[in-house]
Amino acid sequence: MGVQLSAPLCPCAKRSGKQRNREDESFICSCFLTHGYFLKARCVHIDCPDDSSWRDLEPVVREELERQRQHRIDCIAQAPGRIHRIRERYRPRDAELFDWSDGRWLHEACIDVLSRSGWEAKGRGRAVVEQHRGGRFPVVSMPVFSDEFLRRFADELTYFRSLGLHTTKPNSMNDGGVLMREMGMDAFFDGLLADVLTPTAHRLHLLPPDATLDSHKTFTEDSSKRVTVIGTLE
Repeated sequence: MGVQLSAPLCPCAKRSGKQRNREDESFICSCFLTHGYFLKARCVHIDCPDDSSWRDLEPVVREELERQRQHRIDCIAQAPGRIHRIRERYRPRDAELFDWSDGRWLHEACIDVLSRSGWEAKGRGRAVVEQHRGGRFPVVSMPVFSDEFLRRFADELTYFRSLGLHTTKPNSMNDGGVLMREMGMDAFFDGLLADVLTPTAHRLHLLPPDATLDSHKTFTEDSSKRVTVIGTLE
């Protein structure tokens, strides 16, 4: 299991579209309600930035989009209560996994890139980083976590799922994934984003020098055994 970073990612990143949910101190991008709808009948994604863009759509398509948007609105409203119920029942078995304080869980290749600078870092990065083109957003994959972390995390994730808790699907195409925020690992990935992913992206020239990844949506992908971190630019 590796880490997949999608960046620069959020359609509203340049217009301060992130809104703080005061109930659980999480960020919600305004584009959550306007972008990335998936029409299964046509196997296409569609963006609807405002209500006027819906008017010329076929009635059956408009009904499907309205149903999906209402579901997203419900998810926002229900998230604080769902997280509270999960944390009432779930107590981590391996609490050390939730501690980011010293970066002990990093893969040696990631540490190597972070220890270098300039062209030396970029040259080393070419050997460990994969960039995927052709999708809706740029995607970068690289090894971030040590084998020990991955083994222990897999055990913890198995335990979490065994509790049969009602969780949120990360997206419409990922039924088996788990949101790290609901598992209580949001602070861990805050540290990863600030201390590892942002400086690594700078070293590899994947981000402009003055850009910062300031928030994230992080989840597992059951089919690929991968953790995906979707970051947004400040």
